[in-house]
Formats: sequence, structure tokens, C-alpha cells
Amino acid sequence: MRTQESDVEPDGSVSVACPPSVGVHLASDIRRGLDGLDQGERVTSHVLIVPISGTGTHSVDFSAYTIVPGSAFHVQPGQVQEWDLNADFEATVVMADAELCPPGLFSAADPRPEVDLGPTAEVVRAVAADLVREAAAPEPDRFVLLASTVLLMHHIAKAGTRTDEPVSLAQAEVLRMFRAELESCYTETRSVSDYARRIGTSTKTLSRATAGLTGVSPKELIDRRVVLEARRLLAHSTESASSIGTMLGFSEPTNFTKFFARHTGVSPQEFRAGN
Repeated sequence: MRTQESDVEPDGSVSVACPPSVGVHLASDIRRGLDGLDQGERVTSHVLIVPISGTGTHSVDFSAYTIVPGSAFHVQPGQVQEWDLNADFEATVVMADAELCPPGLFSAADPRPEVDLGPTAEVVRAVAADLVREAAAPEPDRFVLLASTVLLMHHIAKAGTRTDEPVSLAQAEVLRMFRAELESCYTETRSVSDYARRIGTSTKTLSRATAGLTGVSPKELIDRRVVLEARRLLAHSTESASSIGTMLGFSEPTNFTKFFARHTGVSPQEFRAGN
């Protein structure tokens, strides 16, 4: 249970805030707890999964990833995850409040659920094992849990950004700015020229950056982000398909239906029925 902290506001009122918390679990315990239930969820915390043994799959934003030792998984707040209840793997699962994550450590605009730890694997496993031991202690030290979780986040983030490919720093900066702007404005505009103008570049330069670093056009990245949010909302909200279309910037329900079907092969209603 969190300990509440109070602050006195300038007007004399008292606001109550809870310090960030951490939960440490084993994947097998989570699967048992979900047995017979709808295991899909849109998470509100950071979920860090460090495999210990065995193999299996874990779904993040409707894509299934293979879990094997030597890798790690990071699910960000807002993403949709689904546990494979028939999986045969064990892993340490750390759930950390969003405010515990240092600003800018992970990119919400470019989430990467699957991380090859490479030479960092032993360190990550050691930190995860220490978290399990501390959480199981008769009186867990909250500050050790918080510090170890932040350390775990840093190691996973660093491994996730490691690359052996030469990268144009100028293109990387254009792509970074574009993704940040996209994350903020995908419900407002789907125009490539709008985004190029917002980040102070030309559509040609933006197109070269996305093609060179992602292999696809900026329009494709824009449409993918809109479709992803549509799928998240259809699967994990009670809003009607027409309301979701309006939330995503479509002026007419039919335009949203056509857009969604063109990119997914099914209508919004069919997608919702299957989830």
C-alpha cells in the first residue's frame, strides 16, 4: 500500500499525492491469476519482463513476440498487452508506476517491446533477481525496490537503442522530431506537409529520413499510428466505432470505416467482435 504525502497549495487547500510504487511478480503467477479471464489489457504502468527459463509468446499492441532468455520486454503505459496463458516460460515481471520512469528514457512515439539484451543480459538478470529477493523479504525496502527498478529500466533502454548500423545524425534528428510531433498530433492531422511544417523541414527531407531509417514513408507511419490507436480503443474501450472515428479526427463515420478497413482488412465492428 502506498504512503500518502500531502502538500499545501497556495490557496490553503491540501493535495494528497502518492509516491510511485513497484510490483514484482513471476510470470507463472500472473498466468494462473488470469486463467479463465480476459487477459488483454491496456496498461497504465511500465511493465518490464525479464525471462528466466523456457520460451513463449507475449502480445503487445496486437503483435506476438517470442520470449526467450537473453531478451527483455518493455510495455509502456497506453500500450495493449495480452498474456499467452498456454506459455511455458518463467520470467520476472516488474510493474512500475509511470512517474517512476525518468523523462525521455523510453520513446512513446517509437515503442520497442522486444529488446535483445546482448552483453547486458547478465546484468539485467542479476538486477531482476535482486528485485525478486527484495520483494520477497519480510520487510521489503521500498527505496531498494524503486532504485533497482529505475536501474533495470536504464539497462533495458540502453540495450534497446544499441545499433551496429551507421546512422545519419541529421536524419535521426528529423525522424525523432517527426515521431514526437506525430505522437502529439495524430488525432489532428494526417498530412505529411503539416508535419514537415511543424518540425521546420521539407516533405522531401522528411521522406528521406523516414525511408532511410525505417524503410517506409512518413504517410505510412502516420497511418500506422492512427490505426494502432483505433485498434487499442476498439479493443479496450466502450466507445462506439463512430465516436472513436471522431476522436481520431475523422469528420464522417464512413471515412473512418473505409480508412480502417483499407489498413486492416476488416471493418471496425468486425475487429471489435474478434477481440
